Amino acid sequence: MSSSEKTKNEARSALLLEVIPRMMRIIRTEMRQLGKQKLTVPQFRVLLQLSQQPMSNQELASWMGVSAPTMSKMIDNMVKRNLITRKTEAADRRQILVTNTKKGRTLVQATRGIVQQRFTEKISLIPEDKLKAIETGLSIMKETFL
Repeated sequence: MSSSEKTKNEARSALLLEVIPRMMRIIRTEMRQLGKQKLTVPQFRVLLQLSQQPMSNQELASWMGVSAPTMSKMIDNMVKRNLITRKTEAADRRQILVTNTKKGRTLVQATRGIVQQRFTEKISLIPEDKLKAIETGLSIMKETFL
């Protein structure tokens, strides 16, 4: 990679680090407006991830970038609220997977809809030609940052 390519990529990385926190701020603001009884951003992220696939406590902790005990506390809290449940695997009883309950699935869908509506409002202010560029870039980033 040439020096100028490296400089361009560093500027792009800096832009990502500037934009992503702004987007997270919108998510946090919308979630706060839902009220305390709803979800924190980390809980929302856990429910979104579990919507994709059940995971173990250790897998969730690693994915969230927190310790296993920290993740266990969050899971305990969410189990008490009937948002998620722990299930023992039939093939290996030592393996315990965490999955969303019906209440958790309903709450994450409703919350996601509200947050997505806020993003839709912001996006509707962008001219169509720029939206196409953003869409292309986001698709590439989704593939890159699996």
